[in-house]
Amino acid sequence: MELNTNSAEIFIGYRDFIGILDIQSIEDYLKENRVQDIYLLTQQPLSERVQSYLNEHLKERVTVIVTSSSRKTAENIKQQNEGKQARVIDLEEFGRRGFARCRC
Repeated sequence: MELNTNSAEIFIGYRDFIGILDIQSIEDYLKENRVQDIYLLTQQPLSERVQSYLNEHLKERVTVIVTSSSRKTAENIKQQNEGKQARVIDLEEFGRRGFARCRC
């Protein structure tokens, strides 16, 4: 499998509650894509278990932001990173969680 050789992107993932499955999906995504910064937007703080998993696997790569408005926060992040490709992803539809919901 060939890595994406385009310039690094900004990954913005959002979900009301972020779980370990979401973090694992981001790990999978990082194996195939060059990502400069990762922002996870959530309405609820991470559970201790999820925070521990994140610290073990992606601590330095991910910024978690608790916000009541993911859309506004994502727009602010995109503006702060103007000129960089920003990928905004609903984590409900992403990676392992999205595949598990697929009715293929």
